[in-house]
Amino acid sequence: MSEVDFDNCQRLVEAFLNAVNAANTRSVSEIHSNKIREALLLIGSHTEDNINASLQIEYGPYLNKDHPDSESSGCTWYDIKLKNSGIALVDILYELENMNIPDGIQQVYPQLTQNEWEASMRVSLLVLSMCGAIVSNSNEE
Repeated sequence: MSEVDFDNCQRLVEAFLNAVNAANTRSVSEIHSNKIREALLLIGSHTEDNINASLQIEYGPYLNKDHPDSESSGCTWYDIKLKNSGIALVDILYELENMNIPDGIQQVYPQLTQNEWEASMRVSLLVLSMCGAIVSNSNEE
């Protein structure tokens, strides 16, 4: 693993914070998604896999699977989501947390317990969830 570049980490955190702030004022644009993509590639590398993954995501409103009536209840959910399907990455992690350890993971890490798997998915979910925003629709003009 390479040495941590704190400037690039800060760029990613700032890109997320700017997107969350924009969500709170309902001014999220493609610029926010682009800044997140750019910062992700600075933290990782410009491999084909990383570039492809970054192009699959965007920041914006999404339908929260646990609150499908969120629009009618007065809230809009914003988060990092898959561009084509609109599924939030936190929702995918939430589902993974509740699954048994996938066979491929278990083969690579045979010592990994189910409890550790669930904990690793939960922590990943919590870290990623800091990028989300729930915005009241009552602020709309």
